[in-house]
Amino acid sequence: MIDDYLEINFQQFSEQYDLKKKNYNIIISGNDSCGKFALVEYIITDYFSKNNFKLNKPLSNNADILHLSLPIYDKSGKLIKTTDNNERLLYKFGFEEKIDDNRIGTEITIDQIRELSEFVSYSSRYNHKFIIINNIEDLNKEASAAFLKTLEETNSPAVFFLLNSEVHLIPETIKSRCHIFNFNLSETSLSDISFFEHFLSSKPTLKVILENENYMEDYAEIENELHLLYKNKIDPLVLAEKWHSRGIIVVDYLISIFNILMKGSFISNNKTIKKLYESLFELISISPAQSIKILTILLEKKKSSFYNINQKLYFDNLLIVLNKNLY
Repeated sequence: MIDDYLEINFQQFSEQYDLKKKNYNIIISGNDSCGKFALVEYIITDYFSKNNFKLNKPLSNNADILHLSLPIYDKSGKLIKTTDNNERLLYKFGFEEKIDDNRIGTEITIDQIRELSEFVSYSSRYNHKFIIINNIEDLNKEASAAFLKTLEETNSPAVFFLLNSEVHLIPETIKSRCHIFNFNLSETSLSDISFFEHFLSSKPTLKVILENENYMEDYAEIENELHLLYKNKIDPLVLAEKWHSRGIIVVDYLISIFNILMKGSFISNNKTIKKLYESLFELISISPAQSIKILTILLEKKKSSFYNINQKLYFDNLLIVLNKNLY
């Protein structure tokens, strides 16, 4: 059974694309873990079913389907596989640095794009070849240039699904050659039980992952920690190690908190987040203007290259700046 939020996005996608033309370059944009990859799986499964084509699971076990994501290297530095969707998310959120003791690369490389170019150069077994790049903003500069050439020169019937979390990070040369489909989660699908549950409901793929591994067991403490910072009752550096251990997704968590606080009294009473705003405001009684300032800081921090810097210093600096702007 498909979840309601996937069904809605699938219906919207189907109204825009019937996948009967020769080529499609489609950027599917939405927050990490919102369900973009699950949508692509469903679209491809539906395509194979309607055409009575045999489909193996997982999708990577099919001759006409190629999935590219962050590479995984063995101890000798040899690329042995690409991360699956869950592995990529665990790495991107800062929960795991290795998979089975093998290093995860920080970017999609030109060698992977060469593999893609070879893949599309051969005829498909059925109608189309399907290429999933997860995520397109992970391409390095060389890979982006090579991929642009592949997009322009692909002659065989092919559907490119370019998953994306931040549209502004896609090179304009690639974006201009693609359609953009925005993956949406309706407000009715978001929980108002607590802010933690609200956040998880906005990332359904992560919620499924957490059923087996509770990487976020102490995230519900963050609101109270912010309250202590707001009241100037705790040294921000005391929290640095704890926040570091929680992973970079803590920045997304903070962005969601201050996004609600920014909306403040403008939230109508019938909105799901009204109750959440009121409970957050009791702990962190700041104005929308202050929230906007903090959001600007957090968004800038998110842009910085977290994976290539001293992560302890990253959180030291984040907490010092956050503390300064909370009171």
